[in-house]
Amino acid sequence: RIGRTVHIAGLFVVSSLGSVSGNVYMEGLPFATAASNPQESAITFGYGTGLNLTAGQPLAAYAQNGQSRLILNYWDAAAGTTNLQASELSATGTFIIGGTYIAA
Repeated sequence: RIGRTVHIAGLFVVSSLGSVSGNVYMEGLPFATAASNPQESAITFGYGTGLNLTAGQPLAAYAQNGQSRLILNYWDAAAGTTNLQASELSATGTFIIGGTYIAA
């Protein structure tokens, strides 16, 4: 963190799905995002494996305003992205992400 600018990067591994359902989030950002941020910050996926996705349709994410989490999306709709669903993960899913957002 430099001032209110927060840089994040990480390797995330799904080890179990349990009874997960619905939209997928990555919780636990080190600082909550600014609630009045004029735009939500995009996060880049540099790598992904072990997923139940159609080839050629990449993942995306953004830091939700006023929260300490990322919302994961999937470029699978003609109009843009939809929320990544638990059914599109697997118990061996792995992601490498990086990005920057503005903290509260």
